[in-house]
Amino acid sequence: MKKAFLLVMMVAGCLLSGVEKVDLSKVEHGILCLTFDDRNFAGWQKALPLFAKYHAHASFFVTGNIDKETAKIMQKLQDAGHTVGLHTKSHCDPVAGLKKYPSLEVYFAKEIAPQLKQCEKQGVKVCTLAYPENRHNPESDALLGKTFERFRAGTKDKPNDAGIPVAEIPQLAVIGGRGLGSYYKTDPAVVEKSIRDAAAKNLFIAYYSHNIQEKKANAISITFELLEMMLKTAEECGMKVVGFEELPRTK
Repeated sequence: MKKAFLLVMMVAGCLLSGVEKVDLSKVEHGILCLTFDDRNFAGWQKALPLFAKYHAHASFFVTGNIDKETAKIMQKLQDAGHTVGLHTKSHCDPVAGLKKYPSLEVYFAKEIAPQLKQCEKQGVKVCTLAYPENRHNPESDALLGKTFERFRAGTKDKPNDAGIPVAEIPQLAVIGGRGLGSYYKTDPAVVEKSIRDAAAKNLFIAYYSHNIQEKKANAISITFELLEMMLKTAEECGMKVVGFEELPRTK
């Protein structure tokens, strides 16, 4: 098990992408990250023209098996400039994983290694991971940090509701986010104000959701209308909307 685990870690290190990073010294009106989880491929693909309209990129984190068809969709998203990362095989976070598996190494072998191997087989490059349920701890960050460049988590992590200066982005291994959807009691007016405030103060803010749906979204997803409002507001403010892989990272 130990030998196989180390081999997977070595293989994973070869999957880092060469996406051009944002020059933070030239950013004057903040940065916005929008992230989406699970396997909502139809909605994500349907939203591609909307992202393109506003020259914006998002980050999509995939749960489950990465077969040939899934890999094609992931590559399509990447070809459009978006970040594609992993969300574990069975949507199991490392905190819950320690109740299910005897160690973090076994958790990695069961929940993450299979996805990494499938990505390698299908030729999909990944270097980011979204923690299921946004749960993690220092031990999981340290172990998985040997494989992944950056993680997405939740409201307990920076940037919080107030945002953070864009200059602090390179030091963030774990990027927090605010949930979007009725379950998270999202108020479009509050979201718009947050974007405008962050742009005015040159701050970094992030959000997470799941699907992107046309008229009526489920409790943990957003509508095209909300997405367009966010992208349009960011454009009006001169705010960059980018994927995780475009954010510089200092280890």
